[in-house]
Amino acid sequence: MKTVAVNIEEKLFQNRYRVDVGRLHVHIKNVELCTNDFAGKSCTFVCPASLSEGQQRLGHADYRRLAGLR
Repeated sequence: MKTVAVNIEEKLFQNRYRVDVGRLHVHIKNVELCTNDFAGKSCTFVCPASLSEGQQRLGHADYRRLAGLR
């Protein structure tokens, strides 16, 4: 049986999240609808990476935090 060398660091490097700085990965198609009709509902506070800051900043992300994910 042949032994295969595996570089764990290289494998882990391939399994990462690549961020498009300046571009949201999640967006809301109709911001006004979520702001006015669904205040307090999931479309006003959900962000998988916790980069949006709720209803006051709906549709915006903290790009400084995004840059830190690289």
